[in-house]
Amino acid sequence: MSKINRDPKGLPPVGKDLVEQAKAENYQIVYVVCDQAGDDESCVSFMAMTPFLPRPGDQLQLEDGQYCSVMRVYFKVGRLGDNFALVPTVYATLLPSDD
Repeated sequence: MSKINRDPKGLPPVGKDLVEQAKAENYQIVYVVCDQAGDDESCVSFMAMTPFLPRPGDQLQLEDGQYCSVMRVYFKVGRLGDNFALVPTVYATLLPSDD
């Protein structure tokens, strides 16, 4: 199962290993959505660990070298197993490449 989600209506999985590693590192888990403005087909989302929340205007470099600019951060109610959790959601848009 891929940890990257390309379905704009889907969610990437949150595995027990991610939760345990985040806890051990004293990080929090965030849901990152990197979207190309006006194109639902290019949306990429994933769960990530971070020691802090990025702020609007911050840039995220993806594994493929592309950059996304953080537009907003909000919280979503989600489930971790049988429990509810407030999951920070980082919404970013893909920046044009320098090619």
